[in-house]
This record gives sequence, C-alpha cells and structure tokens, in this order.
Amino acid sequence: RRVLFRSDAGLVVQWHDGAHADAVALVERAVRAERRSWKGREGSGLTEPGFARFYRDLAAGLGPGRLRAGFAVLDGDDVGYILGAVRDGRYRGLQLAYAVEVAPLSVGNLLQLGQMERLVAEGVTHYDLGQDIAYKERWSDELFVTGTEVFAA
Repeated sequence: RRVLFRSDAGLVVQWHDGAHADAVALVERAVRAERRSWKGREGSGLTEPGFARFYRDLAAGLGPGRLRAGFAVLDGDDVGYILGAVRDGRYRGLQLAYAVEVAPLSVGNLLQLGQMERLVAEGVTHYDLGQDIAYKERWSDELFVTGTEVFAA
C-alpha cells in the first residue's frame, strides 16, 4: 500500500527556488529539520558539522535560483525537507530527510514526487538521485555510474 499524501493530516509543502541570498538560510533550515530524522538522531547527515558546512558552502557558491528546496510542514513545524540544485536542464538531488514520527505519511515520497513535478514543469529533463542506494531504484529508469579519483597534491 502506497500513501503519498493524507489531505486530512494537515501536511503542507513549501517550495523554494533559492535565490542566491537565501540559499544558505535554506540549508540551515534543512539542518534544523534533519535533527528529527533517523540520521539526525544518530548524529549523521546534516547534523554532522562538517557535512553541514559542506552544504552551506555549496549553497553559497550556487548561482541565483539554482538551489531547489521543499519543506514539509505540519502544525507549523518542519517535519521533512528535500534539497537539490539545477544546472543546464539537470537536477542533482543533494539531501532528503523527514522526522521519524511522520514516516506513516510517506513524507519522503511526497517530497520526491513534488520536486519531480515542479522540475518537469520548468523544463528540467534529468533527475539525478545521486548515490546508488536500493530505495532510489523505484524512482529511476536508468543507472548512471560515476567514479571518483583522488590525487595527492
């Protein structure tokens, strides 16, 4: 059984196309929301200081309007978020998380689907989910494998 949204739950999604000036503030908001997720409760994800710093710096370096963010809000509290960035008709997912207590509302699926719908409407043709993890397979129609090379300087 898949439940993407329960209208009677009172969940609202706020979408932001991060203007350059507020991109870092959107990442900060995601950091706060992450604390309620399973990753946040383990001290990983955006709650890990180095990881959060990386995403703040990334957001600060993006051009105007490239960051895409969505926040699931329930009773005035952020209970989930999705972050990504666009460039040349492509979207790269960065982070997604939701509060443990709202898992039955399928908040992650709702954010992922909403982000896709918004991106299609603006003409984005590719949605890169990032790292190959089993749960992402249901959202993709092809696997794109990249490699990383590290050089000592």
